[in-house]
Amino acid sequence: MAKVKKYNQILFDKQLEHQKAVSKAVLETQEETLNNIALDLHDDTGQRLTYLNLQLEQIKLQQPELTAIIQPVSTTVNDLAINLRDLSHSMTSNSLIKTPLFKVIEKEIARVNRLGVVVCSIDISNREDFYFSLDEKIILYRIFQEVLNNMLKHSRAGQFTINVSNPEQPSFSFIDNGKGFEINNESLTNGFTNMKLRSELIGYELQVKSQEQKGTHIQLVKEIA
Repeated sequence: MAKVKKYNQILFDKQLEHQKAVSKAVLETQEETLNNIALDLHDDTGQRLTYLNLQLEQIKLQQPELTAIIQPVSTTVNDLAINLRDLSHSMTSNSLIKTPLFKVIEKEIARVNRLGVVVCSIDISNREDFYFSLDEKIILYRIFQEVLNNMLKHSRAGQFTINVSNPEQPSFSFIDNGKGFEINNESLTNGFTNMKLRSELIGYELQVKSQEQKGTHIQLVKEIA
């Protein structure tokens, strides 16, 4: 009986290792795809917007009487170029290599706040005591992006708050005051499954609490080794 139990445990551990290896390969492919899309946005679409803005400026110089009409369009194109640049930066993991995780998150929050749709904020306890490996930084940031995008698309929230605490066992709380939802197997597919998978790869546990008309609370905590 003991040998059978030991064999089953070894088999389970090997299956778990294989699953994690496959999951990591999938996530690495996703990162490469995001990096490529970000590069295309920056090099192609970004340059086209810059050229368009230059054309508008040239028209204003050649026909000053049209300045009042063209200026709103020029401002919109310039704002779009800035948002596109920030979006392309948020999609690539390269920025996380040199930049602290919290600064990248704060930059993304600032970008969303400029949209004026929802008020986002972050509160970090003992900021200087946190340390994250590169894998942690990338995956934690991707989870943050997934939570943020879900909130913007589905919650109809007016406020979105992130609380980060306990540097020795990092804990992230993502809270919105949106419409919420009843948690069941159907509601926790796709995005939530992907977040849970990502969190497990770096030793974190993800929990979702939500109720209709009472918002959503997502907790992400590093497990004790």
